Amino acid sequence: MARHGTWYASNLILVCTVVAAILLLSYFYFPLPLPLLSEFRVNQQKHSTSSSNLIFNRFDLRPTGKETKRCGLNCVDVVIAANGDYMKPLLACINSIQQNTKRGLYFHILTSPGDAKIFLESLADLVKDHPVEIVEFSDTRVKPLIRVWEGKNTHVYYNTFNYARFYLPELFPDVDKMIYLDPDTIVAADLGELYDLFDKRENQSLIMAAVPSKTTDTKYSHYCFLVNCDDPLIRSVVKRPESKFFNAGVFATDLRLWRRDNVTGQLEDWLSINTERRLWRWGSQGPLVLVFYGKWLEIGREWNERNARKRTDEENDEVVGDVKIFHFTSNVKPWKSNGKGLWSIWCNYYPQPQKLWFCRKGDVANLFPSSLYDYSFVSSLWDSV
Repeated sequence: MARHGTWYASNLILVCTVVAAILLLSYFYFPLPLPLLSEFRVNQQKHSTSSSNLIFNRFDLRPTGKETKRCGLNCVDVVIAANGDYMKPLLACINSIQQNTKRGLYFHILTSPGDAKIFLESLADLVKDHPVEIVEFSDTRVKPLIRVWEGKNTHVYYNTFNYARFYLPELFPDVDKMIYLDPDTIVAADLGELYDLFDKRENQSLIMAAVPSKTTDTKYSHYCFLVNCDDPLIRSVVKRPESKFFNAGVFATDLRLWRRDNVTGQLEDWLSINTERRLWRWGSQGPLVLVFYGKWLEIGREWNERNARKRTDEENDEVVGDVKIFHFTSNVKPWKSNGKGLWSIWCNYYPQPQKLWFCRKGDVANLFPSSLYDYSFVSSLWDSV
């Protein structure tokens, strides 16, 4: 038995070595073909002096022949923040939006310096009928203001890209009402519904519409779980400590109200104070819930469903019709091998499912690569051991 185990291990190492060698050679001698941009017009725009400390580059990608920058009166502006590491989830997210939204769309992608070129090449092949704007965010302004007092993964909370959404009015000066999404989301409904839900709110003074961070009423859903209610400045703002705070990964908002109330300035003020004394745990969520305290509309959990990982494939299939936006917030991600229970949701929207072994149909087909560049098939061999 031990002899068979040794033989299997030796052959597995040999296979992996050969595959690695082929991939290395193919990388140098057969570079991956890039999507053609011939059907699109790409403009690299100069940014204004006022935003020069926030923007590295701004690119405008529109189908040739569509000269207008906007996309109609009922256009839904969608802002998604993603760096190059989130290419796969970003493509699936955008594809889910354009498949399920009937209105015109304008995609605004917020990314890190140097990543715009990667997105331009990929989005030109995916988004055929909607304009796309890509902005590279510079963290020089926000970086000195960040201090993390508490949290297991402090390197995550120090990631300056998490704070890019604080500057939405300056990064996208032509956008008024918009929907913000984290890239680890799948939109299973018409985003126009969320846009209308916020637009037609009874109290027009509310700046944002979002889903509570916790839908059940426990100590983990209350403001004092997130922010330091022992601080007198916090107590002066949070009048009802038992009230719920929102999850900032999905929200609809009006940037005209941000500009009117100087929301960005308020967020920076809170960040500055937090560098001197502990006002909240973790990272960028704290200042957001403080600035928007009493100024946000609570909407149904179906617009930010975060429990899909806790269900089986069959249970997720049953709730698909009820959930409007899936949000994969934990370390379990559907584009990784640990997200098996989420593949049935996510793979339906990834634009090239045949290139991911876990998205292909059929058990036997999953063991073979679709091309020399699809090295992920090795994972399926390992999982089958």
